[in-house]
Amino acid sequence: MTAKALLLALAALCAGLQWQALRSHLNHRAHHRLAAEAGAGRLETADSGLVAALLAAPAGAAALFDPHLHRSRAVLHLYAADLIAAANGLDPLRPVPDPETVAARAAALRQLEAALARQPLDGDLWLRLAVTGRALGLPERQLETYLEFSRLSTPYEGWILRRRSSF
Repeated sequence: MTAKALLLALAALCAGLQWQALRSHLNHRAHHRLAAEAGAGRLETADSGLVAALLAAPAGAAALFDPHLHRSRAVLHLYAADLIAAANGLDPLRPVPDPETVAARAAALRQLEAALARQPLDGDLWLRLAVTGRALGLPERQLETYLEFSRLSTPYEGWILRRRSSF
């Protein structure tokens, strides 16, 4: 009887956690949709207000239950940095002296690191970390480490492999 009760309690706990994750995912659909489009190459200067609003909204308890939210927020931070660079006529992939762009890229780097702490086997995030690190002028040795983690975590995913080889 106790084993059944314990199993039932464990099942209820798992269901509760999944419910929180589902609620978080549904509440943050705008984050996920725009992050997917930005990750695919979207660069619309009109999005800067929307990105700022999405990033300013507190994640709340959802951050505990939804690792995809961390990924989406990291990609949105990268998108915000790219929008700032584009607005200032700067190269989004190279180090620049503009303090606003550097600050946005540094914030994106921190968000990528936070997302990778929750999803360490995401090769795309490791690659994005390397690209952002290059744009910030991080040492080549560190960039090589990020690329190696990307290779180890996703060695055969073609869409990441193509981007990684062009890096």
